[in-house]
Amino acid sequence: TDTTEVAAAGKPAKGGLTGLKLAELKDVASGLGITGTAKMRKDTLVAAIKRTVERERSRRPAGSIDRRGLR
Repeated sequence: TDTTEVAAAGKPAKGGLTGLKLAELKDVASGLGITGTAKMRKDTLVAAIKRTVERERSRRPAGSIDRRGLR
């Protein structure tokens, strides 16, 4: 599965991250604090978002939900 159903404007994405347009992925990345996205290709951006989300998940206690709705 795609790592999250994070999308621009906090809406669940159909098809997960790969279902988002490049501009939407850049918005998601920006919200996660990922920099240097201007020259990233879509697949690289999706991978960066997934890594960041997984890193954040591993830092939080099990079952907690942050302001973006990530578990």
